Amino acid sequence: MKLTIRILICLLVLSLPALAVDFRFASFDFPTCASMSFSGLNVRAQVTGLCFDDSGPHGFLLNLDRGTWIKFEVPGSLFTNAAAINARGQIVGRWTDAKGVNHVYLRDTNGRFTSFDPTAPCAPSRLNTVGHGINDIEEIVGRCWDANDNEYGFLRHQDGTFNILEYPDAVTTDAWWISNAGEIVGDYSDSAGIVHGFILTGAEFKTVDFPTARHSALRYINERGDITGIYANSDVGPIHAFLLKDGVFTTIDFPGSVETDVLLINNSGLMAGGYIDAAGQEHGFVAVERK
Repeated sequence: MKLTIRILICLLVLSLPALAVDFRFASFDFPTCASMSFSGLNVRAQVTGLCFDDSGPHGFLLNLDRGTWIKFEVPGSLFTNAAAINARGQIVGRWTDAKGVNHVYLRDTNGRFTSFDPTAPCAPSRLNTVGHGINDIEEIVGRCWDANDNEYGFLRHQDGTFNILEYPDAVTTDAWWISNAGEIVGDYSDSAGIVHGFILTGAEFKTVDFPTARHSALRYINERGDITGIYANSDVGPIHAFLLKDGVFTTIDFPGSVETDVLLINNSGLMAGGYIDAAGQEHGFVAVERK
């Protein structure tokens, strides 16, 4: 694994031949994972996500620069997913307790875990509480449900206080990432069941949809203001990833893939995500913009 990742990074540095019009791509797999997904990336080229192997689900931390990775679980959990990582190396995600209830965790750089649940109207007993993103000042965003299964976004401040996030007149709201400046991106669904991307700046929400797409969702914003997300042209997919940079939308599909999901971007422009090949297998990839 270590050699594989190092070769991958060297190929990128040595200008891997472009496999798409504007980007260079490289694919990678974890030998011990039957399936995996990728959901976090920081400025140090550390990637987080979820790995399923013979012993069950695990969160993982992959160091692309060193070519090393580890798997981990919240002690006593049935399920642990590593959703995001900040520049300090703190990881946020969700874990499932013995009763099947999800909680949000924060993992520090020494591997210690802190668990928490969003405040009312979120109900800790609901199954799908998720921590999605964490910035460098330990502000955490995610989603939760109330006792009537209404979905909200949440923002947890470094001092442990919460704001509940609701896009005006939306049916659901889900917060995915927060920049160091406090800009939050995510998605919401309207009364017709259409999913839209949003950016929240201060107290102002703004819809951001991929042009002509039926459904759109924002997933990441870096400190330069580059935004990544996903979209689908129909209710049944497939899903495509995109980059919004300097007001221009660009589709980013791994060459030959049938679906490309959750694209991440750090402050240097390195992108990472997952794709499904024609055989239905999921793989990880990294991408850089062709200069």
